[in-house]
Amino acid sequence: MTTSARHGRLARRGPRPTASAAVTLAAGLVLGLGACTSTGDSEPAGPVETSSAPAAPPLPTTVKVGVVTGRVGGDEKKRAVSNVTRAVDGWLDAAYVGGGYPRETFADAFPRFTKGAADEAGRDVMLMTNADLGQQIEGVVPKIRRVTIDLLGVRGVAQAATARVRLVFVTEGGVERRVTVAGRLRLVRQHRVWRVFGYDITKADVPAGRGATGAAG
Repeated sequence: MTTSARHGRLARRGPRPTASAAVTLAAGLVLGLGACTSTGDSEPAGPVETSSAPAAPPLPTTVKVGVVTGRVGGDEKKRAVSNVTRAVDGWLDAAYVGGGYPRETFADAFPRFTKGAADEAGRDVMLMTNADLGQQIEGVVPKIRRVTIDLLGVRGVAQAATARVRLVFVTEGGVERRVTVAGRLRLVRQHRVWRVFGYDITKADVPAGRGATGAAG
């Protein structure tokens, strides 16, 4: 089994933080970004960035709401969870389960990452995408796709989030592996768009047909 791990440049170093610690970390970033004060939480109608991944995932993401820190109203919570899920799904589809295979490039794998986080993830491309297997496989079949979202409310509006992710998929073709991607994405709302600014992700794989273990999502 191969396992990799990396902390994003804006993620907390050292032991993995609790959910409340993660949203507290995001709170500091929110307060430092004057742009994140708009009360409207609907994403722009048109696409913000493009990706070669399909619009609809082959396996729907199972979404749960975790810890909510601060005051976030019911409708606001629903909008925030929907938009955070959209940002997470954009990465999962573009980096792992979407697009055509065999595949050589993953340049568009981080459509809702900030520039700094996208640069860091680009250096972690073997971890943060299927770049290690992309040229050797013919397809990907997702088995588990789960996200738990912790929210931070500032003045009644969700402004930061931690998405606890677990993705399990099986590759098809020349290399048949069962791959588990798990960990946390840290997101902040910039104007009306939720973006990933940090991550703490592990990736493990075993031959298909055997059980795979990975960090809890």
